[in-house]
Order: sequence, then C-alpha cells, then structure tokens
Amino acid sequence: MQQWYQDGIVGPARLLRDALAVGDVADSDRHPAADTIEMAIEALFRGEAKAQYAGWPREMTTDGSVAHLVVRPAEDTVVVAGSTCADFGPDAFPHRAEVVLDQQGSATFTLQVGEVDARTGAPPRLTGPILVAGTIDGQVTLELILGRRQIPITWTTVVELGPAKFEG
Repeated sequence: MQQWYQDGIVGPARLLRDALAVGDVADSDRHPAADTIEMAIEALFRGEAKAQYAGWPREMTTDGSVAHLVVRPAEDTVVVAGSTCADFGPDAFPHRAEVVLDQQGSATFTLQVGEVDARTGAPPRLTGPILVAGTIDGQVTLELILGRRQIPITWTTVVELGPAKFEG
C-alpha cells in the first residue's frame, strides 16, 4: 500500500501544493492532480473506511468520487472537497480529504464524510445534485449546497493514514 499511497495521495498533493498559493481556493477542474486523489478516495471508501470507521455500513459501496474544490489553507496542507455517489444510485454524500505533507517525503491523510447520521454514523444519502462550496476568511469554510439551500457541514473522520501505517 505504501507505493499506492505515494502515487495516489502524496505525489498529487505535492503538485497541488506547488500550484496553489497559501489561502487559494480553486475549482478542481483546473488541477488534474485532484482527480488522482479522488480515485484514491474512492478506493479508501470501498475498503479502508469499512476497516477504520465503525459507522460505515458494511453493505454500502460507492460509485465514483468527484472533487469540487481544492484548497491550500496552510504551507504544507492541501484539502480536496467533493461528493461521492452511493450504491450506484442517485444518492451522494459530501467528503473532505486533508493532506498534510511532511519534510520526509510523506504525509498524513484524513478523510472525512459530511453530515453523517447522528444515530448510526452512516454517511447521508442526499438526492439530487450536491455541491461543496468554500470560502476563506482566515479559515477554510466548506458548505453544502442542496438545491437553493447552503448549509455548514459537520465533518466526521472515517479514514486516517500516515507513514506509521506503513512501517514494519
């Protein structure tokens, strides 16, 4: 998994870091490296989320993850936010991935899902197009746009990875 982690998360995050100034919020369409991270996110939802997060429904699968925004909130931090389709249907849920690059050539990675069910911890099933929008006012704010409503997102961590995961 270590080479996959370098190729799918760390390398693309370095490209995004180098392309954005601290404080930038950019449309992911301008940054192909965001697509590479999204493919890694999709793989993590299908495997690692079930292993690390007790609230992940065992029968759930995902059907594609799409980046909406790329943010560089700090010197060595890149955030990719978007949505993931659930169970090959019209439902989706928001996600946020944060990559904190280190000086040793690796990174820590945190994958979060927005608006999980308070009782079960399961990802939401939001119907219709959803969009994650962002602003920076000294801090990154990601909000969910559902139809004409724009609401703050409560995030729950479902996967955490880093160099220690791959040692030994």
